[in-house]
Amino acid sequence: MKTLRLILIMILILILGIVGIGFLLPKHVRIERSILIKANREVLFDQVNTLSNWKRWSPWLLTDTMMKIEHSGPLSGVDAQYIWKSKKTDIGSGKVIIVESVAYDSILFEMNFLENRKSSGIFRFVPNSSGTLVTWILESDLGNDPISRWFGLFVDQMAGHDLEEGLSGISKIAVLIHPPKNVILTETVVPDRIVLSIRDTCTPATLNNKIETIFGKVSDLIKQKKLSISGAPFTIYHSFTPEFFDIESGIPVKENINITGKVICKVLPSTKTVKASYLGSYDKIVTAYNLINKYLKDKNIYVTGSPWEVYLSNPQTEPDTSKWQ
Repeated sequence: MKTLRLILIMILILILGIVGIGFLLPKHVRIERSILIKANREVLFDQVNTLSNWKRWSPWLLTDTMMKIEHSGPLSGVDAQYIWKSKKTDIGSGKVIIVESVAYDSILFEMNFLENRKSSGIFRFVPNSSGTLVTWILESDLGNDPISRWFGLFVDQMAGHDLEEGLSGISKIAVLIHPPKNVILTETVVPDRIVLSIRDTCTPATLNNKIETIFGKVSDLIKQKKLSISGAPFTIYHSFTPEFFDIESGIPVKENINITGKVICKVLPSTKTVKASYLGSYDKIVTAYNLINKYLKDKNIYVTGSPWEVYLSNPQTEPDTSKWQ
């Protein structure tokens, strides 16, 4: 009986010791891994900044092929997010959201597990003569749970391998992606031009149909008035959010006429621009915008107007999307 009591006392002391030491252990856990990749940082940045790419390299998303993933918010950058739901208990469910995105430099994201656990992550991209040094950092606050703090001692060994696999996956994908050769950047002054246009609003889902409808109405008026076209169709994006677009589409003409109705005739003033000449399908045009934004940032150029697109190719007569300009 005394032996049993002694054993119980020793077990109790051991438990109290483990708990007591647990409170003295660090509550903050940080894991960091880096890899040098022979690719430009624009390509690498896009692999992380666009969350739909994560399924190509993230060790957590590749573990369960039956996992349900739902994206929301913008396609990339701040507020881009996805929710994952897995039947595997070691994966569970949760959400990833980008909270800060500095073009081609760093990305900060949060992982919120539905089991009320949270962690934050950072990707950094540092270019050098051999490529880009990509660093992935994970940080977690273990709170006041002494048992969690004990587990925190082994987090680097357990999760560090995941970070290494993810960085390796990014490397394998990125080396196959070359810097875009279908985009040429120039600074140019666009002269003033007379245009017929319609300004309207739409959602991202209805954007293409809205633009086609406007071009149809403007073309009909040009034929009716027997006007001469002086340039390619265009669309100005006065404002845009993930849910709402305020656009103006039209066609340049030689004659300035007085008209009433939805179609207006006006003069767009001459302006200095950074122009990206892009070849390819519309769904990849974000590449051109990313390069323009990087150019503006690198050159410290102040933007004074809205972006616009000019469509030099007619999809109805050119079926090869790689030749669309």
